[in-house]
Amino acid sequence: MREIKFRIWGQMSIGVMGMYYGGFSIHATGKIEPLAGLGPREPITLMQSTGLKDKNGKEIYEGDCANVTLYLMSGVDQNEAEILEPESCVCDVFYSKDGFSVNFEGIGALPLSYCEDIEIIGNIHQNPELLKK
Repeated sequence: MREIKFRIWGQMSIGVMGMYYGGFSIHATGKIEPLAGLGPREPITLMQSTGLKDKNGKEIYEGDCANVTLYLMSGVDQNEAEILEPESCVCDVFYSKDGFSVNFEGIGALPLSYCEDIEIIGNIHQNPELLKK
């Protein structure tokens, strides 16, 4: 069984936003509280790890921005299909009812497991400009 990990984006101190990877508890009411009173203050965003790592060994979380390469195939019949030129784009990682996915430009939502050569280059909170290209 894999360990389920989360990270939190929120205000670390007055005027300072940051990412928090330390321990925290989630109460039955839904309130998220860092252990020992350390960490971000409300409002916060909770992001779950996908359990996957990028090509550099960095753990992939919801909210990450990644440079993703997709290898497309031509044709319908798998025995006669040809691999087309790989396509790359910067995508955000998100969770939907079908699992972790990325928004691939020109195609739409794709399961993260369909993607190859994933490289984390930032996240939607600290680097929103990455998705506006």
